[in-house]
Amino acid sequence: MTNVYVDTAVVRIQQYLSRTPTLRGYRSGSAAIKAATAAAVVDPVVAGLAEVNPEAGEADGVVSVWFAASSPPDPAADEAMVRQVQDRLLTHLREHLPAAHLTSVHGYGENYLEAVHQQIKARRAAGEARVDLPPVFEFQAVTRCDVCHTDPAVRWHRVMGDRQRLCQDCTVRNVSLAQTRKQPTDPDPDLARTAEQELRHRLDEDRAPGAGLADPPDTFDELARLGSSGSGRNHLATVFADGNAVGAFFDALATATDPQMQSRKKKVSADLNEATQQALAQATGAVLGDRNILSVVPHVAGGDDLMVTLPAEHAWRFTLTYLSAFAEWMDVAASDLLDTVNAGRAIPLAPISASAGIVISDSSYPFTLVVDAAARMLRQAKRHTRGRTPAVQWLDITTDGHDPAHEPADLAQLRVAAPHLDRLAGVPQAHRNAVGVAHTQAGALTAHTVARRVGDHRLAIEAFLPAGANLDQPEPAGMPLPTALNLVRWWPPS
Repeated sequence: MTNVYVDTAVVRIQQYLSRTPTLRGYRSGSAAIKAATAAAVVDPVVAGLAEVNPEAGEADGVVSVWFAASSPPDPAADEAMVRQVQDRLLTHLREHLPAAHLTSVHGYGENYLEAVHQQIKARRAAGEARVDLPPVFEFQAVTRCDVCHTDPAVRWHRVMGDRQRLCQDCTVRNVSLAQTRKQPTDPDPDLARTAEQELRHRLDEDRAPGAGLADPPDTFDELARLGSSGSGRNHLATVFADGNAVGAFFDALATATDPQMQSRKKKVSADLNEATQQALAQATGAVLGDRNILSVVPHVAGGDDLMVTLPAEHAWRFTLTYLSAFAEWMDVAASDLLDTVNAGRAIPLAPISASAGIVISDSSYPFTLVVDAAARMLRQAKRHTRGRTPAVQWLDITTDGHDPAHEPADLAQLRVAAPHLDRLAGVPQAHRNAVGVAHTQAGALTAHTVARRVGDHRLAIEAFLPAGANLDQPEPAGMPLPTALNLVRWWPPS
């Protein structure tokens, strides 16, 4: 039987969320997206026309619905039905997300994977998606919103004690932490948990009764102050992660004819989302330790997408733990499917993994620029290994400016370098600076000479310098000194 699948989504969700500069606005925007796209909320919106698509899994900002195609076939009737469904969904999302960029695209198939593979992806790539943009205000004399400075102000509101003029979108986001937070025990079947609520739920499950996590910070400055005294407590890291080889894997599943694989297709999307949630919980647990306050704020966590902000000193431990855990969860969930798919391929697909971009900045730095930079770092990381293995690219805006001076590093390289980076982090900053200047100005030989002057720290530095009598052997740590010195600024203390 042929079905019609309609996918309606918030486009560039990270950029939409970051149009407001505050953690409060970002958090409530994320909650608004989750609430507007929850299955229990969407069901009555499309009632009588379509149903929520159970095959689509969970991805933030995406609504997928389906209905049976006409029998006998009537393409005109089906297209008219698609239009009605889109009208309802776009109107609903626009009401709850006033400034979002929305698109809707549909396709036909016996199952969702087939529809995506054969039609939806092609229509989206060809620009055939229906687009719904927020209104453009061309009257320049209008008073702008005091928060986003983008859209016209429509009303006065109290924002954390101050009276401000807000646009329609910022009005929707003017919600306190207490209002956006739903305790895991609250009976609220109509709303799905936000990414932050889901994370707290998973972490609290592993804690003793009565030892649940305290409320997370309500501002970026408060979040930065959760760092250690040695960090300065004024820098944050935003980590943007995305799956590798996911699209190719789903394309292969869509065309597979093995009967044993048919029953597994519908479960894979759910497995992917579960891997993201489990890896997020593991990585957060790794940086929290015994602390009882949530210092990792997830903005987006669904499908294979993740974006979080946390104190800068925890960025590397979080990222490396997340990438390892995500790959491990997906290996358990899909390795047998991958083996079956690869059995008939000349060039085997790579295992599903994830790469990440890290951006470190002062907590007062405009967050919309941080989000844009994190997206650039992620693209560089994925290009570095062509999406076949996990990789990380990072940028310290305070020190490096707009662009990093180093190549991305793959996860295997970081694992080899990790114990050496632990030792390098123990070298006084003045010694690291001296060796770095020597290497930049005169090369590796002079850097070796300077390293010998720092006594007990010599081996920690020389691990990142070429070895051998003629300096013709690779660095023992598998990473050049300039890259290591850049990375170790925010390497966690061992």
